[in-house]
Amino acid sequence: MKLIKCKTYAAIAILTFAMAISLVALPATAQPGVTRASFPILDVVPNPVGVGENALIRFGVMQQLPSVYDGYEGLTLTITKPDGTTENFGPYKTDSTGSTFMNYVPATTGTYKVKMVFPEQIWKWGNFYNSESGSYIYNGTTIKGSTIEMEFEVIAEKRETYPGHPLPSEYWTRPIDPQLREWATVSGNWMARPDNSLALYNDDAPETAHVLWVRQLTT
Repeated sequence: MKLIKCKTYAAIAILTFAMAISLVALPATAQPGVTRASFPILDVVPNPVGVGENALIRFGVMQQLPSVYDGYEGLTLTITKPDGTTENFGPYKTDSTGSTFMNYVPATTGTYKVKMVFPEQIWKWGNFYNSESGSYIYNGTTIKGSTIEMEFEVIAEKRETYPGHPLPSEYWTRPIDPQLREWATVSGNWMARPDNSLALYNDDAPETAHVLWVRQLTT
């Protein structure tokens, strides 16, 4: 009788252990043989750019990664100068947006070419739902390599990197576009009317008179 009870308890213990194992979340399994295209991006700002000025080159692919700590690796840039000589940069690691950037300062005028190479990658960040495309990327998926290139012009004249805007020459109202930063001299710090029209700490507000009504002068 005791032997039967021991066997019964052992069977129950084994069954309970097996059920517990089945409830544990297993790590994402690799999906060998699955491939996915990469869609490269490349941009140079400003274009054209002046000699000796900074050109911001942004490059990568249009596929974000799950975590801010993740990034694609091994990206390279090749810049061909107007005289045909080349400069190579990299390898680079992207941030979690799938892209990164570098600053380039051209020394001569002319047409430059920049080429970005995105090497083949193995998706190693687990199963990931791409909300933009509505599809999953499975762990172990091969992200195909790709290349992209473009031209940018370098001119002798210096360019304004952040050109300003003239002050208003006619009647204006709020809200004010935040990009019109020069307007602060006539509008103060408030781009829109605050609640109850109470603008605290607005000591630099304009001192112009308020127009209540307008009447045409007659003789």
